[in-house]
Amino acid sequence: MTRTTHEIIQMILGAAWRRRYLIVVPTIAMPILAGTAHIVMPKAYEAKMSVLVQEPARLNPFLNDLSIGTNVKDRMPALIALVKSEHILGDVLKDIGQVTNETEQHIRNGLVSQLASSLSVQLVGSEVVELKIRNQKAEGLGKTC
Repeated sequence: MTRTTHEIIQMILGAAWRRRYLIVVPTIAMPILAGTAHIVMPKAYEAKMSVLVQEPARLNPFLNDLSIGTNVKDRMPALIALVKSEHILGDVLKDIGQVTNETEQHIRNGLVSQLASSLSVQLVGSEVVELKIRNQKAEGLGKTC
């Protein structure tokens, strides 16, 4: 039993008509919901930086026997603690000009803790470390990262 093209088109149109609310309501509602979410949600900007941690001896076939594994995966907790330390972040704040030597200690500590909370360190693969910084303002993110 074969159907003609006209019958197949009628069946498709009949199915679409029976499911008209399932087709039309999301088409109308989703742009409205997306626009509302865009207006209501706070804006967040993100800057990323990737660092390749690799030993040069591994690239040389003659020195391959002398190469030492970097074991970045095992060293990630120490690297995260170092990156988020007050000493490192204080120097970063000095370099970008947010803190000077005359800045009061409690203001400096607040800025350091704010920077530490917006910073994240993640291991991508086995030798690439990715640093991300998120903020509500786009100004200065590239300079900070």
